[in-house]
Amino acid sequence: MKVVRGVPTLPAAAHGRLACVYLPIATTSALNERGSTKWKGKRDARVRGKVAHVLAPLFAALGLKRRPCTIVLTRVSVGVLDSDNLAGSLKRSRDGASDAIEIDDGDAAVTWVVDQIKAPKGIAGVYVEAYEPGAGAREMLARGEEWVLKHAHALDVVLPILRRGAK
Repeated sequence: MKVVRGVPTLPAAAHGRLACVYLPIATTSALNERGSTKWKGKRDARVRGKVAHVLAPLFAALGLKRRPCTIVLTRVSVGVLDSDNLAGSLKRSRDGASDAIEIDDGDAAVTWVVDQIKAPKGIAGVYVEAYEPGAGAREMLARGEEWVLKHAHALDVVLPILRRGAK
């Protein structure tokens, strides 16, 4: 990973990326935290508010308010979390992003994807990327059948959609 002026750089994006914002917000796994819910609630509200405050004007300018899209949240940190703790650590950022686009984070119009990047010591934050719906599928088709077969194990995340018989 390359770091420029304290901000880690992401690899090139798929076609269809509408926005990418780096927020220097340290994330922790809330699932394993102990302690008072009072300070956790204040922290959660502060993080959610910061994310919404930064993203709302950008998403409004891009016309993303109340519009279907895919939001990718990438945790940048020294440590790496397992999948359930990763989702929990990005919950506050997800809530802030959903506030910014004025859609409930449980609404099917928005597809949420979480990822993480291991960073050098002293670097922590969250990348928020917004994509047009279907950007991932278009990118896979552009890369061709050989690429899809090579990465088939990672594409198994679509099995529930296939099982439901979505067309």
